[in-house]
Amino acid sequence: MSTKEHIKDYVKHSLDVLKKLGIKDGTMAIAGLNPHCGEHGILGTEEQTEVIPAVQELQAEGYPVAEPIEAGSVFHQALQGRYNSVLSLYRKQIYLSVNLSVYITIQRFPDHPG
Repeated sequence: MSTKEHIKDYVKHSLDVLKKLGIKDGTMAIAGLNPHCGEHGILGTEEQTEVIPAVQELQAEGYPVAEPIEAGSVFHQALQGRYNSVLSLYRKQIYLSVNLSVYITIQRFPDHPG
C-alpha cells in the first residue's frame, strides 16, 4: 500500500535524483492510484486518505508536486510539457497507461531493474 509517508519519501528522493540529472525546474505529477483518482471515494479512498494529504504536506514544505492526476492522462500531460516527471504509485500504471513514445523515453535509462 502507498502510505502518506512512503509517497513523501518517494517524491523527495525522486526530486533529488532529478536535480542530480540536471532537471531542476518544473512540477512532478503523481498518477492517481485508483481509477479516476477514486472519484471522491466512490472508487477507492487512498487518494483522499494518503495521496492528497502527502501532496499537501509536500507543497507546504515547498516541493513542486501536483495533486493526483488520473493515470490514463497524466503521462500524456507530461509529454506535452505540463510536468517534468510522473510518480507512478505502482508499476502496472506505466504499462497500462503509457503509449510507445513514453516507453521509449523510459528506456533511455537501461540500468532500471526490469
